[in-house]
Amino acid sequence: MFLKIGDKNDTLPYIQTIKNQFDVYVTKDKQVIVFADKNVSQIALKIPSQQIVIYYQCK
Repeated sequence: MFLKIGDKNDTLPYIQTIKNQFDVYVTKDKQVIVFADKNVSQIALKIPSQQIVIYYQCK
């Protein structure tokens, strides 16, 4: 998965699929975990160090 935020970008490696629905990707430094829903255009970003989860509806 290619992720771009502002002027920074990264290609995230695929880790696993959860419940046959969510593909999981993680940044190289393991600071951000991305959950991509295979059935709809939604993603969730989990930032463990900040104890926060952000949900996005993609266009």
